[in-house]
Amino acid sequence: MGVFVAAILAIALIAGFAWDRQRTSEMNGHEATPVHSSIADAADYPTLQIPDDPKVLFLGDSITDGSAATKKSALGFAPRLAALQGWDDYRVNGVGKSGFLSPGISEAAHRNYRDRLQEVYFTKSYSPNVIIFQAGANDADFAVSDVQAKVVETVEVARKYWPGVQIALVGPIGGAGLLSDVNRAYSRGAYEAKIPYVDALDNPIIELDERAELISDDGWHPNDAGHARIAEQLHKRLAAFSPADK
Repeated sequence: MGVFVAAILAIALIAGFAWDRQRTSEMNGHEATPVHSSIADAADYPTLQIPDDPKVLFLGDSITDGSAATKKSALGFAPRLAALQGWDDYRVNGVGKSGFLSPGISEAAHRNYRDRLQEVYFTKSYSPNVIIFQAGANDADFAVSDVQAKVVETVEVARKYWPGVQIALVGPIGGAGLLSDVNRAYSRGAYEAKIPYVDALDNPIIELDERAELISDDGWHPNDAGHARIAEQLHKRLAAFSPADK
């Protein structure tokens, strides 16, 4: 009986968390992120189960690449997060101006996220069992429905290439209302693909009044302190998706 009660309490907590996210979005004037509406759905809330031998691929745009950090290989958010998580085996694949649809610096480069997964797979350069996608403003000019569909397609490709791979998506880290549409697209895509989504816009990692301290002079990319903040916050937020916490 004790186990049954504990299970019911756990489900209630998950459902409460989902409802609170929806309520917060509505209070902030944003369209609510789709949430689980039944006990059965709540029990299926996406999780991130890190294997005992994590091989982590960070795949994203210039923020993943570590732009504006004084030493990308050590002070970007990806290596910082890897250190906090205790991940020794990881790769950072960040391309400026890229996204799930945006090809990056050049249209001829064909470097959107799906294309780069394909390159990793066919060149056998790495075989991840965890993928952390990070995406931001670069898909903002595309239709919400197109971005959403591409997120789902990209996740399906990753699962085809590396069966059992654990995947999470981190959304826009700055931009406030300017990126609300693309944030919604990423959130919906993650929900449809059944992967955890870190909403860093409606629940900011970097607040507007912290930009002078945490954003570089280019007005967009985080500085060293900003990358540190992102890593610290993701360390905490990804832990919330652990199966042990569900």
